[in-house]
Amino acid sequence: LLVAAGLFAPTFIDEGLTLVEIAGQEANAFPSGVKSVANLKETRLEATAPLQTVLRNLNRVDRHPPLYYILLWIWTHVAGTGLYRARLLSVAIFFASVYVFGQWSRSLFTTMLFAFSPLLILFGTLARDYVLAVFFIVVTVYLLDSAGDKNPWSTTAAASTGAAAVWSHYLAVFPIAVLVLWKLAEQPRSRKLRAAGALFFALITPVLFTASSQAASATPTIYKGATTLYEILRSFLRAPVNAFQLFPGPLDLAVSALFLILFVTVLVRFRNEPPRVLVSIVILTVQLVALMALSAASHQSLSTPRYLGLVAPFYCVLIGEAVTRARKLKRIAAVTAISLIAGSSVLEAAKLVYIRFLQKQAFGGDPAHIFVAAGSGMTKWAMPETLVSDLPEQSNFLLLKSAQDVRTARSLIERQTTFFCPTPEDDHIDGYDGFQCLFPSHRVRLFREFDCSSLTPDKSGEER
Repeated sequence: LLVAAGLFAPTFIDEGLTLVEIAGQEANAFPSGVKSVANLKETRLEATAPLQTVLRNLNRVDRHPPLYYILLWIWTHVAGTGLYRARLLSVAIFFASVYVFGQWSRSLFTTMLFAFSPLLILFGTLARDYVLAVFFIVVTVYLLDSAGDKNPWSTTAAASTGAAAVWSHYLAVFPIAVLVLWKLAEQPRSRKLRAAGALFFALITPVLFTASSQAASATPTIYKGATTLYEILRSFLRAPVNAFQLFPGPLDLAVSALFLILFVTVLVRFRNEPPRVLVSIVILTVQLVALMALSAASHQSLSTPRYLGLVAPFYCVLIGEAVTRARKLKRIAAVTAISLIAGSSVLEAAKLVYIRFLQKQAFGGDPAHIFVAAGSGMTKWAMPETLVSDLPEQSNFLLLKSAQDVRTARSLIERQTTFFCPTPEDDHIDGYDGFQCLFPSHRVRLFREFDCSSLTPDKSGEER
């Protein structure tokens, strides 16, 4: 049910990039004759371009590793095109990830933490590359754990799947590198492991070279001043909340403190337990430090929930080990942890369904006489609450920066807003294709030739 709710959730803006890339369109390409969303879908978002065109435009638009897009390109020839068919591929990968994670952890409770993680469910219902990276990370750690005399091929397979994880997402390199180096440190004289390690680093060299050449544009934002000790400690405290998207707001640090207690419990009580515990701690630490180092080096910030989500399986291991091995209050702790994570998933699914309903109500009615313009900061998804509430009831001009805000959507319902005007400074992939995906209605009209801020609330302005 949670996956179904996510599958039919409102379009995430980055999914517009995926569809445009698979259709083979360049960032600013605007086919002649396209004036509505319905026509747009027929000409851009419902098409499949030759693979070489997809890869060429991927390097121009999204600048992500190509493996997911190659797989999606093949999938479109089997299952068809469109957003929901693309999401079905992610759903299949997500369920495969849950199965492999269960085989590795051999713990029903830990597997439930993984399966009900809101962020992993989000990954599993997005037409993006995150879930594929998580899948290959989980497969790699499973193969390395099962490596031995009974499975002589598993080390070579692990090197290949580890490289596939990096070819799915650049930031998967940190957990995979930790896993490979950890295994080599355990058995430094093993020729098979050394050969597997060499194979892994040889396979990822091309993609790392590509990533380094795109470093300035391949690092999105979140942290500022990430080099201070305060930011490092604060980021560590918030990391579990960001990875699971639990309780945003004032309660998140309190919940993070609970997770921190669990981590300390693992370190103190179970330091001599299975290596997966210490490996998980090292991976989480390396990923967090690497994200902050990249943020400081690029003078930008990294989207912590998204990129810490790549190592969410290891959070599940730590929480599962701490809870299942605690002698006292074991049942209460288990029920509490499952309730927090599963409850957060249910709330997230309910929110997605509600926003979908609001979008349908807002943009499925008759056109009104209200123009909606995208502000220059729309990609920041920041919208003051007073921006809508302070407008006069009969206002026919609205500066819109976030169409996903529930309060904004409710206000748009009252005004039956159906027009959208991107301003010239936002005339790029996010401003055009992304917002077209956010407004799935043929009634949306597109104006690109003038600055919408100059519009006046009169008939002449509307006719323009």
